[in-house]
Amino acid sequence: MQTAILNINGMTCMGCVTSIKKVLEEIAGVSDSDISLKKNRLRFSMTQKRPI
Repeated sequence: MQTAILNINGMTCMGCVTSIKKVLEEIAGVSDSDISLKKNRLRFSMTQKRPI
């Protein structure tokens, strides 16, 4: 399992966080997501290596 950490610009509210979380839930092999609105950061784990 690999973990990715991405900086995300432009998140302004919990609606943004919810939208990103929904998309991540639909991607096979992605788990353990953590989205920080305060830090504008996304961390998630994936079972397969995928292009980002």
